[in-house]
Amino acid sequence: MKGLVQAGALIVVVGLLLWKPWSSDKSVPTGSEGEVAKSADNGKSALQDANAGVQAEGRADKVKSSAKPGSEFYAKREQLLVSLDAAKNCQTSGDCVSTEDDPRAGMFEQEKRLVEALKSIQDLYAAEQFEDDELAAITGEYLASPLGRVQYQAVEMMQQQAPNRQNAETLLRKLDDSYDTKVMELALDELARYPELNESIDDLFVKNLRTGSFYVSRTIAEGITPYLNQDNLILYESTLAELPPQSAKARLLSAAIERYKKSAQ
Repeated sequence: MKGLVQAGALIVVVGLLLWKPWSSDKSVPTGSEGEVAKSADNGKSALQDANAGVQAEGRADKVKSSAKPGSEFYAKREQLLVSLDAAKNCQTSGDCVSTEDDPRAGMFEQEKRLVEALKSIQDLYAAEQFEDDELAAITGEYLASPLGRVQYQAVEMMQQQAPNRQNAETLLRKLDDSYDTKVMELALDELARYPELNESIDDLFVKNLRTGSFYVSRTIAEGITPYLNQDNLILYESTLAELPPQSAKARLLSAAIERYKKSAQ
């Protein structure tokens, strides 16, 4: 009898030494193997999702912390805004001076300073991968500049930001009587992001095709294909019929319409 008790005790001790929790033993026949595997995969997926959430939150915090008031970003921006304001007023302050030999020297110097200041602001925001209402407001102000290189720089800034309808409408108004082909060419790329303004865009293009400057009208005719659709095709075909048949803008517009028709087949 004593021997049986000792043997039973020995079996219990060995059993305890060999026992593992079921969750760590894939061979334990609790439910089907598919259910066990699915449970493990679900647990792994949940952990990965949680880790991804933590990482995403960390990235968001990182971006947010790099652009808090009082941070280095805002300090640098304030300096650049001071430079921009100085450039904006440099002709009245006497820093951008014209001469008798070159009456436009002051204007060209101001244009240069404004472009440099805007470019620096653009680079600062790009480095932080950040944009805000302040950047949109600066962009909108200089989209209306009468200085070609300044307006061009503002359109470049606009391209790097989320679509802003107010700035797009400002650009459309300023392009209405534009003679700057480089600005118009850049605007052709940017305005494609605003399908809700298609009617105003068509009005701008048709007006310039009919009565715009030689080079601007050619620029529009050459780059208009992405704007053509079934709703405005008749408008542009009727505009083409009004143009001098042998003019460069007529040939370019005709080619653009044909490209659209082939792509729409």
